Amino acid sequence: MNNTMKYGLMYGLIPAILYLIVYALGMNRDQSALEYIRYGSLVVYCAVIFLGIRAEREDVLNGFIKFGKAFSTGFRIVLIGTVVASVMSYLYFGVIDTGMRDFLIVQQEQELFDRGLSPEQVDAALPQIEKFMTTPMLLIFGALSSLLIGSVITLISAAILKKEDPNEMVG
Repeated sequence: MNNTMKYGLMYGLIPAILYLIVYALGMNRDQSALEYIRYGSLVVYCAVIFLGIRAEREDVLNGFIKFGKAFSTGFRIVLIGTVVASVMSYLYFGVIDTGMRDFLIVQQEQELFDRGLSPEQVDAALPQIEKFMTTPMLLIFGALSSLLIGSVITLISAAILKKEDPNEMVG
């Protein structure tokens, strides 16, 4: 298995496993536990992308990597990881924790009340919230945010890890 595939699988599976552990412990409705998982996932994304690009540089490219190659390696890791995470999210929302969608809607409703909206305003907003809290929409927004966050992390990692080969002819 090549580095891109190996690190892409880690990008998608490690956060999914963390969510499953939280679910198995019965903490899937605990906001602080979910917040820790979100931040933990961000740390995983940073580490996996950085280590994946570095592994490509060291193991495949003899210690050198251009920025473009580093970015494309990182982005492929993110793409593979996003597909894996999307499949895992589908299974989580559609099979494992089918009540999570309703929990998220209630959380959004409470957030609107906390912002000072009247019950009538919240009732008017609920159909829109429910429209965006379907499993397909959650998957789309999750995939887009994964790609965006992963791209930013990849840009930073590629800039840090790039290392030009001094023996390569410039031309």
